[in-house]
Amino acid sequence: MVAKIMREPVSPETAQRIFDLRKDVWVGYEAALEVRYHLEQLLIHPDSNRMPCLALLGRSQNGKSSILANFLKRNPPVSDPNAEKALMPVLLIDMPPAPIEGRLYYRILSKFGVAGSARESDESMLHRICILLSHLETKMLIVDEAFNLNGGSHTQHQRMLNAIRGICTSLRIPVVIAGVPQVEPILARDESIGNRFRPVYLPSWNDKRLEEYARFIKTFLKHFKLANQSNLMDENALMQLLHFSDGLLGETVKILTVLAEMAIRSGEEVIEPKHITKQHLDAAGYVPPATGRSYNY
Repeated sequence: MVAKIMREPVSPETAQRIFDLRKDVWVGYEAALEVRYHLEQLLIHPDSNRMPCLALLGRSQNGKSSILANFLKRNPPVSDPNAEKALMPVLLIDMPPAPIEGRLYYRILSKFGVAGSARESDESMLHRICILLSHLETKMLIVDEAFNLNGGSHTQHQRMLNAIRGICTSLRIPVVIAGVPQVEPILARDESIGNRFRPVYLPSWNDKRLEEYARFIKTFLKHFKLANQSNLMDENALMQLLHFSDGLLGETVKILTVLAEMAIRSGEEVIEPKHITKQHLDAAGYVPPATGRSYNY
């Protein structure tokens, strides 16, 4: 019955509600606020010959990119037409798929639409990056998706990290690398790099953080604007959510979003503990981590 409901056509108004509930939303839970605090302290760090850096480490789908996006939103580019020039206090890029320093430089320049020829030397690209970011008064470089480091050789790792350190040293700005915990041993191979990047861990959810998890869910449920008040503060329901999400924030959000869509389509307009079952989620089309099943739409 539930699977049939999820496949039935809906009105334009209902379609818009479903579209809206899928939008990204920021919830400042305790661990996320602590990470953001560390980022803010780096941003205001005084100029130094050896700027401190940070490695934000956590499992995939556990909220690292969401925190970085929120931090970037709080420190946006300044493009006031009345200002003398544009400013970009924080530059956020993704690590290139292959850990090659030239591709990193090219990706940074492409961010501004000024990437040159693919034949341009690394030295030339780095020189242009330093001029560009100095002009924009960039105070921090963030490199997300650093798990791509895992795919390279030891030599590639070293050259990529030297490139990142070179940007940090030349511009005297902190660099933040965000990736999975497997990145930490790569950073530690070079003592001069490992000592500079302070590790900050974003832990997965577990039963020891159940109260914090409950507060996150209570706040997040308000985003759906269901007609009836949902309540998942039942301990068994929370433990079930932890189990199905594998303790990952991203999977928790996916589960709640699927249940909210189900609540809207069915007309129940509420999410209750009885809905946190494998049968219910399977029927709604939820795909758990590390499976090849498709949504049933």
